[in-house]
Amino acid sequence: MDVTTAEGRLELIRFLVNWSFCELSKLGYDPTIRFNLKHKCLTIDMVNSNKPMPAQTTYYLREVVVVAERVFGRHTRCFVVGEQPPSSDGNCDTSADILIKDAWPEVSGSAKNDMRDESKLLKQVSKGLAGRSEFEGLYPKYINGGRMQIQDAHGESVEDTTRTVLGETVWAQLGELPLRAHMRIAMSGVGKPLKTVQSIPELIVVIYDVMRCHMGIIEHCQILHRDISEGNILVQRDDAGVHGMLIDFDHAIHLTKKGYATRAERTGTRPFMSVNNLEDKPTKRTALDDWESIIYILCWLGTFGWNSDTKPSDSMSNWKIESWDGYDVKMIANAKRDHMDSSRTFTGITKEFNPSIPHIAALKDIVEGLRAVLIDDHKDPTLRGAITIQDRIPKGDDSNDVFRGYEYKPRPDPFVKRAEHWESISESLLAKLEIYAQGAKKLFIWAVKSARKPTDIFFRNKYIHRSVMLKVVAAVPGMVGGLIRHIKSLQGMHHDGGWMGHLLHEAENERMHLMMWMEVSKPVMWERALIATVQMGFFAVFSLLYMVSPRTAHRVVGYLEEEAVTSYTHFIGEIDAGRIENVKAPEIAVAYWNLDPESTLRDVVLAVRADEALHHDTNHHFSDRIRAKRESLFEDMDTNSNKPHIKY
Repeated sequence: MDVTTAEGRLELIRFLVNWSFCELSKLGYDPTIRFNLKHKCLTIDMVNSNKPMPAQTTYYLREVVVVAERVFGRHTRCFVVGEQPPSSDGNCDTSADILIKDAWPEVSGSAKNDMRDESKLLKQVSKGLAGRSEFEGLYPKYINGGRMQIQDAHGESVEDTTRTVLGETVWAQLGELPLRAHMRIAMSGVGKPLKTVQSIPELIVVIYDVMRCHMGIIEHCQILHRDISEGNILVQRDDAGVHGMLIDFDHAIHLTKKGYATRAERTGTRPFMSVNNLEDKPTKRTALDDWESIIYILCWLGTFGWNSDTKPSDSMSNWKIESWDGYDVKMIANAKRDHMDSSRTFTGITKEFNPSIPHIAALKDIVEGLRAVLIDDHKDPTLRGAITIQDRIPKGDDSNDVFRGYEYKPRPDPFVKRAEHWESISESLLAKLEIYAQGAKKLFIWAVKSARKPTDIFFRNKYIHRSVMLKVVAAVPGMVGGLIRHIKSLQGMHHDGGWMGHLLHEAENERMHLMMWMEVSKPVMWERALIATVQMGFFAVFSLLYMVSPRTAHRVVGYLEEEAVTSYTHFIGEIDAGRIENVKAPEIAVAYWNLDPESTLRDVVLAVRADEALHHDTNHHFSDRIRAKRESLFEDMDTNSNKPHIKY
């Protein structure tokens, strides 16, 4: 407008008059959130859909837990509120905290006919799981809520939508815009973000709870979540321990009696979306899509961590898992097909897991086991794999016709085929996850932690002396394993399968670690006596364990090496903090690792930690091979190579 003209000034006056009389909702204010002067806190009004007549319930704000970071989109916010106002001293009764979710989702028409209404879906979940104690606390319980109502210029209640706010004239001018409605839902059950888990064992318990609840919702409510992501998994803590909670049913959908979602559409967070979801084909959606998402989430967390303590310390680029994120969904789907196709291709993802995270090998075990149940463990070959293969079929019936040509016929997509057997595969996946959450993994971790306790108490922050004791123990397994396999090879008069060279090299490497730390620490006579005693005791125990169960022995060594990585990470932290002097590296270390002559103790610790990370991967790999009955390492070698294969 040109205010230098009479017409422009008149237009400005009209604008200011209309602005002054405009409803608050059209100015961007939310009239349902107000500041209460008496109690000095914000109040939030809620549509109470449980009452026969439209009514509102007022809640008192305790805490803002999720802030909308973008102007566009769903604009989701979450508030912890209470039904009672704070007392005069500002204290609140937190025993009855309620969570309010406030968002602007896309809707289809009226609230009555909207099948994607999250308040309706959450109400059905709460009703379907009511009285089932096994799912108590694993999902948010619906209290009230739905589409918000506001008053228009005539004082009448209307739905708070983008169309209402903009007005019919402006809405018609903007063309094809998605209709969004203001949705506010009150629910009980307040949890913490997934980043608050303190260890991988806790993470697995949380994931197991979430998927147990997920399958319960499918069984009792016939609702599929369809948006399993790290943001939709919460953590709860009580006297009984840690629990998981599945939230956000924005993208949930009703299932048919056979457990299929017939309305296919792309939903979710791209790094965690299933292949079927990414490709957006008119295929059936089942629980297997969400199970696939869980595998992707665990891989993502294993690589990038879940909080500042578990993030990788190095700035490595070109992670293979980064191909799961981006703008081209077709490329993401193809990358996931390639990585999930076999245990060999999947290793490209798991080998990039952050080795400094305690118990990372256990997480690697879990994702590999879940992938095997989903992709590999099927009698029907058409259910295996992740890549669609084409068969070359000759044309015609004359086998002597060299010019007859070929036609290519694609095999059925294994992801589509597996959807037909979603129920049995899902049961196997849940059973597998239950074993990991409650079974042998906890026993191994507890045993290793218990074995480390005396060292923690005795040596405390004396990391050089701790390293000496660690090396005394760590140098034993490789030699014991190599010796026992050597004897078995002689007795059975057969090849060892290539293990002895690796095991003896590991023993030699650990022995050199010991020689180097002895050079640094200069142990006295009584320390040498303690070293000899511990070594003899561990040699006897580990030899017996290896003869009884080599698979278990290698698994335990893997966890011991993992604890070693953790100790050396703390060691580096002590050096960086200046509590341990960063002296010049001993000559034996410089010669062994071919280090720079000016290298320091910190460089030596980094080299030792890298060796330990390799040993923990190797021992878990050996344990996996024994479990899979593929002990010969020559199976993975190129049989067409002209190079001779040395067999031990």
